[in-house]
Amino acid sequence: MNLDPKPARLSVTLQPARADASILLREVGDARSNPWRTTVRPGERVPVPFDAGDEMRKSLDVVVFLGDKTLTERVNITAGESRQVTVRLDQ
Repeated sequence: MNLDPKPARLSVTLQPARADASILLREVGDARSNPWRTTVRPGERVPVPFDAGDEMRKSLDVVVFLGDKTLTERVNITAGESRQVTVRLDQ
């Protein structure tokens, strides 16, 4: 019997906080033709889906768009994990 893995939960905070930033989460990897992606608001907890055939870990790119600047941070997350990521905007 194959149990469906639990979704992971991820929230992204910005340091310093900026209301005008937009955040994209996207699955990294060439294993599938249409990788999972979603947009989130800072601080929003978003479920990251894991399918029965998936690995128990995923790599996600957290992409922050801020005016003409784009910051990308890579995050590894495990099925069922709850995680908070802080992206520093002043780098």
